[in-house]
Order: sequence, then structure tokens, then C-alpha cells
Amino acid sequence: MAGYSGTPLPLKLGVKPGSRVLLSAAPPDFALDAVPPEAVVHSRAAGSSYDVVVAFCPDLRRLEQRFARLAERTTTAGDVWVAWPKRA
Repeated sequence: MAGYSGTPLPLKLGVKPGSRVLLSAAPPDFALDAVPPEAVVHSRAAGSSYDVVVAFCPDLRRLEQRFARLAERTTTAGDVWVAWPKRA
């Protein structure tokens, strides 16, 4: 595929061994494959903070509604990534 670096998505997102990852509102067919050992991936928020949060937002309004809550669930050194639908 042209332009694809070949770097696994978990590495690009900063998922490390033992990371807690939240996939917030991910589409049903989305999967984060090949995560490092002992990394835990949740599709619903549970328990303590997350090292990596990937928020799937269909539009700016939804992002604005959810960002503060997602940021609160992120560790101090954690990351919040935003994914949105690709437009043709």
C-alpha cells in the first residue's frame, strides 16, 4: 500500500508492554492487533487511568462533548489520540 510505513499501529500510538489502552467508541470491526506483552486493551472505560486513549469521534461536536472526560481518564504522561471517519 502506497504511503504505509509498515510500522505497527500500537507502536505508532505509543503502546508499551504493560500499557492500559482505551478504545473509546471504536467501530465494531476495529481491532488493535499485535499489542506488546501484558498491554491491556479495553473497549469500555473501567478501573484506573489509561496510558493511551484512542477516541473515535464522527464530528467535532462529539469530540468537544467527550474530550474532558477522556483526558481525565488518561495518566499524566498518557496520550489521547482522536480518530475520525475518512472522507472521500
